[in-house]
Amino acid sequence: MSNDEEALKWASLEKLPIFYRLRKGLLFGSKGPSNEVDVIDLGFEQRQHLVDRLVKVVDEDNEKFLLKLRNIIDRFIFQLFQWIKYKVTSDF
Repeated sequence: MSNDEEALKWASLEKLPIFYRLRKGLLFGSKGPSNEVDVIDLGFEQRQHLVDRLVKVVDEDNEKFLLKLRNIIDRFIFQLFQWIKYKVTSDF
């Protein structure tokens, strides 16, 4: 499936009323194109697999965010100590 076809499917889902939009989604399989599905009609295993995939994505996003935040804080602390060192030595 090309990106244009996928974009058209997402656009058609976005035009649905909110109630129907909450129930519908695109389900990507390991092979072949994505399918429009009604989440209510999914079986137990399919729902469990979907929830597991969504939670995994959230965990990965949180991990990336926390690593970026840590890098920013580390750089700030390093610059702060450099500034304090410079400030202390220049006052005397």
